[in-house]
Amino acid sequence: NENKLKSFSQRRKIQEEVNKRDVTMLQLMMQQKKNQRPELIDKTEKMKETRKEKTLSTIFTSMEKLSEGPFSVLHRITNDRARCKVFTRNFCGLRGVLCGYVVAYDRFMNMVMVDVDETFCKSPLGGVAQHQQRMSTFKLNSAVKDISLYGVKGSATSIGINEVPRHTVAQGGQPPLFHRHLTNLYVRGDSVILISI
Repeated sequence: NENKLKSFSQRRKIQEEVNKRDVTMLQLMMQQKKNQRPELIDKTEKMKETRKEKTLSTIFTSMEKLSEGPFSVLHRITNDRARCKVFTRNFCGLRGVLCGYVVAYDRFMNMVMVDVDETFCKSPLGGVAQHQQRMSTFKLNSAVKDISLYGVKGSATSIGINEVPRHTVAQGGQPPLFHRHLTNLYVRGDSVILISI
């Protein structure tokens, strides 16, 4: 834009000044600076090399980083391929228990599980939540003992959702429990309450 505003004679003078400039002095000064500080050049070259060697981060490399502290339990479960119980919650309390194998997890407690038996109660609607008894881990554990690998003991069908036989009272009783078997399951970390082996 500046070139367009200037006249032809002005542009010609500027071009002649540029051609008269001696660039050898500038090149000589740059060479002297390089010779004075070779350690700076070495550092920049090393930094470039380390950037190239940087490995990609996957879920399994992040799992290895979480092998200490509270996540050591999850790390041991995945390495030993041990069956564990994961207690989950809903908006008003304990939802259910997942019995299965943890394949992968991350720092937010999101988990991928395989061969999962889930025992759960459906979320109560309306004012029913105020009248029902709260579910506890002890009640869920006692209900899980009644369930075999292929569904509810004594039930003919094992496919789909089976209701666990329980004595429920309309008001003030326990919520009905259900059971299902899932081959693969993704568990969101914010619904996890407790993990036990």
